[in-house]
Amino acid sequence: MFNPLNWTRSGVVAMPESNAGEVYICDRPNKPLTIQHTQRGQCLIAIDAVPSVGYQTLALRRRDGSESPRRDEPPSDPMG
Repeated sequence: MFNPLNWTRSGVVAMPESNAGEVYICDRPNKPLTIQHTQRGQCLIAIDAVPSVGYQTLALRRRDGSESPRRDEPPSDPMG
């Protein structure tokens, strides 16, 4: 999450809900974040203390503990 402002900022972020039962979101110290699912098919996520003119990295993880692949990475070859 990027914060273009010159002060530390916290807030709620709305993201499209996908694979809700299979994944969760955590911050980089690997702490799961609280997510609220809406009837509109969104996830609301509370983000704390994004530094001024900085960013906070979040990770989308599978329930089995592995990290989900990034969208710009090709899928792994099951034959390889």
